[in-house]
Amino acid sequence: DKHTAWLDCSNCHDKIFATKAGETPMSMLMILSGEYCGRCHGAVAFPLTACKRCHSITPEGVQESAGKN
Repeated sequence: DKHTAWLDCSNCHDKIFATKAGETPMSMLMILSGEYCGRCHGAVAFPLTACKRCHSITPEGVQESAGKN
C-alpha cells in the first residue's frame, strides 16, 4: 500500500480539474502534450489509447461512425 498510495486518482484530480464537469477547458492536443489527463495517463495510469475509457458517450448530434446504420 505505501508504494502505490500516491497513485490514487484523488491525489491529482482535485488539483488539476475544476469540481464541476465541463468547467476545465482542455483539448486532446493539451492532453497529448502532457497537460491535464496527460500528466498521468500513458505513464502511470491507463493509456491514452484506451479512448472508450473517457469517450464512452457520443455527443448529441454526432454520428458514431459513417458506416453504422
